[in-house]
Amino acid sequence: MSSKRASLEVLTLIDDIQRLGIEYYFKEEIKSALDRQYMKLCFTRSRSTDLHETALRFRLLRQEGYDMPADSFDKLKNGSGKFRPELGKDIQGLMSLYEASEMRVEAEDILGEAYEYSRQVLDSVMENHQHQPLVKIVGNTLKHPHHKSLPKFTAENSLCNFNDKKKGEKRAKGPS
Repeated sequence: MSSKRASLEVLTLIDDIQRLGIEYYFKEEIKSALDRQYMKLCFTRSRSTDLHETALRFRLLRQEGYDMPADSFDKLKNGSGKFRPELGKDIQGLMSLYEASEMRVEAEDILGEAYEYSRQVLDSVMENHQHQPLVKIVGNTLKHPHHKSLPKFTAENSLCNFNDKKKGEKRAKGPS
């Protein structure tokens, strides 16, 4: 397994644990994993160009109090300073970007742009009912961004979202 894939899997696992509201049981492990993510980011200075990984890492680290600069998203923009058009096809990445943009503070223009861009594309997905297995998940994300929700009340949606994602992945792969 590649280091990049392992890194994304760790971030996804932390996100899932938090969404289920059971992070208290894994507090030390989560802190240790996020410390490694942050140190790796600081020392390598490399920025991922994967939308989902970049946005998820940003949100998880920032919500836990790490100093995450908004310029983490610079590599996701094209030469004219707009988010790259191909990012609009990554629905999971856009949901992560939307939730990351909700962590913005005043004067972080790039996160304001990220919010507008992700919201516009995700609203379009909802209106056009594209990517059918993800429509329900997108709706939940737009209504209940992670950091503005209480896991106790959204855990059931998280479980349903997880099951819907798995069903969508199986359909995309076809019969085994």
